[in-house]
Amino acid sequence: MLALVTREVRFRIGDVFQPGDTLAEWIVTIALALNDFTLTGRLAFSSSDYGPQSYGGRIGIAHFREAGGYLDQMESHPAVQSFVHSLDYGGAEYESVLRTYRLHKDALERMRSNGIFHYPKWRPRQGAMTRALHDAADSLGEVSLGDTIGDRRFLFADEIVSWIICRSCGGETRMNSTLKAISDGIGDFLVFADAAIYRYLADHGAFNEGRTVSST
Repeated sequence: MLALVTREVRFRIGDVFQPGDTLAEWIVTIALALNDFTLTGRLAFSSSDYGPQSYGGRIGIAHFREAGGYLDQMESHPAVQSFVHSLDYGGAEYESVLRTYRLHKDALERMRSNGIFHYPKWRPRQGAMTRALHDAADSLGEVSLGDTIGDRRFLFADEIVSWIICRSCGGETRMNSTLKAISDGIGDFLVFADAAIYRYLADHGAFNEGRTVSST
C-alpha cells in the first residue's frame, strides 16, 4: 500500500499577510471559505448516513451564498482584478462562480433564510413550517436511535425542512436545477480558490526552502 505524504508549511503570518492589504485579506477570506467547503463536502458526499448528508448539503449552500457574495463585492477592486487576470489557472472557474452566484442570488437568499441556515420563523397558520408540515404529510418520518444523544438523529426534521427549501425555490424542478448549479459552482470555487491561494503563497515566499516539513 502506498503511504500518503502530508506536507506542512509553516511561516510567520506577518511575513505573508500584511494588515490592511486588500489582496492579503481577500486570500485569507477565500481560504476560509475553501476550508469550510471541504468540511461540508465530506459530510454531504462521504457519509452513508442521511443526517450528516442533509446538514452538510444545507450548510454548503449557505457557504456558497456567503462566498459568492464576497467575491461579487470585491470583484471590481483593482488589486483583486489584477491578481485574478494574472492567474495561469482558475480564472475561468472564478468567472463561473460569479455567474452562478449572480444568476441564483435571489434563490440563495430565500433558501438561506428558509431552512438552510436560519430556522423558520413562526407565523400563525401561514408560516413556512405550517406549509411544510402540510406538504410533507404523506412522507415517511424516521428516527435513528442510539445509546447517546450524539448517536441519535431525528430524520423527520430533515425531511420536513427539505419541503421548506423546496417551496422557497419555487418547486421541486426549480430546486433541483438550482442545487445542481450551486453544486457545480462550489466545485468551480474549489478549483479557483486552490489555484489562487497557492499562487499567492508562492509569490510571498511561504514555500521558501527550509519551511517545508514532510511526514507520512
